[in-house]
Amino acid sequence: MHYVSLIIEVLRGRPAVVFWTVALTQAALWTLMPTLFYSAPPGEVPLLLAIGHEFVLGSYLGPPLAFWFGEIAFRVAGAFGLYALAQACIVITYWAVFTLGRRIVGTRHAVLGVLLMVGVAAFTVPTPNFGPAIMAAPLWALALLHYWRAIGDGERFFQQLLDQHHGGALRPQLVDDANDAVDQHRRQAGRRFIEHQETRGAHQTLRHR
Repeated sequence: MHYVSLIIEVLRGRPAVVFWTVALTQAALWTLMPTLFYSAPPGEVPLLLAIGHEFVLGSYLGPPLAFWFGEIAFRVAGAFGLYALAQACIVITYWAVFTLGRRIVGTRHAVLGVLLMVGVAAFTVPTPNFGPAIMAAPLWALALLHYWRAIGDGERFFQQLLDQHHGGALRPQLVDDANDAVDQHRRQAGRRFIEHQETRGAHQTLRHR
């Protein structure tokens, strides 16, 4: 008699539940642990708060978004809010990768990909050290997801979201290139459909002969 692990059965039957359980558990763990056991903010978080306190438009450490969000989170909920913000960025990154993987390889394999990411140290241990790198993770993950939706699925709406995720930093030439890529993808799909129809018609003609 064959036995199957309960974890495998849950992964096969409820992959989305597995994803959210893993992602939220990690977020809760790395929010509570530094809150309870860190005597001071780790790494460059004090420098981030010092720069964000003035709400400057930029510094040599990177774009201002991470500094502004860090300062707002710290003012609202102290260090706990800062750690929760960092884990929210990681959860959004996981969700974007999960959604992208689900559209490419299916839900179950997408969950396996996220589980492999959970085992990578870059997404666990250093995450309480909130900064531009942590803030960039969900932005780039969402950008890749929307790039796939724009190019792979041919949805022009997501090209605008792709530009917004970069703060409008995408040059018009890049947007034009994305439009050209979408048009080229549609033309190729049309040619493949025509070739398929011609091949099918040729086979039917030979069959009737």
